[in-house]
Amino acid sequence: MKQLAILTLLAALLCAGFSPLVHADWDAKLEAQEEAKRRAAQQEEARKRAEMNRIKKDAEAKAARGYLGKEANGKSDDEVRRLFAERQAAMTRQAANYRDPTPELRKQEADTRKQRDDGMKAMYGKSLKELQGMSDKELEAFSRDVEKKYGK
Repeated sequence: MKQLAILTLLAALLCAGFSPLVHADWDAKLEAQEEAKRRAAQQEEARKRAEMNRIKKDAEAKAARGYLGKEANGKSDDEVRRLFAERQAAMTRQAANYRDPTPELRKQEADTRKQRDDGMKAMYGKSLKELQGMSDKELEAFSRDVEKKYGK
């Protein structure tokens, strides 16, 4: 136990003796210069960010004015951006209410395919299925024949 106390005391004395050496290479002036450089870099970054935001806002306002046309005349940039945002929100709401007509169109296309094929065959001598199976050269020749027959 006595040995542990002596070792602890010795370690404390060694630490106390070497602690000034830890800070021996610390230069307060250099540290202050580096801090000043860091702050200047942060301020420059903030200035650049503010400039980019200004340019972005100007471009958005210009685009919104182009989109709104005469409605934007005489209005401030903030009003123009607000009007444009309202228009976009309305279009988004309208798109959300959009009902996809594709299933009905596919059914209608399938229901009328035979009738359309018969009409094509009667008019041009070939069905849609035959036209889809033709090579490019065959389609070009067919197109020339149709142009001769019906005119351009």
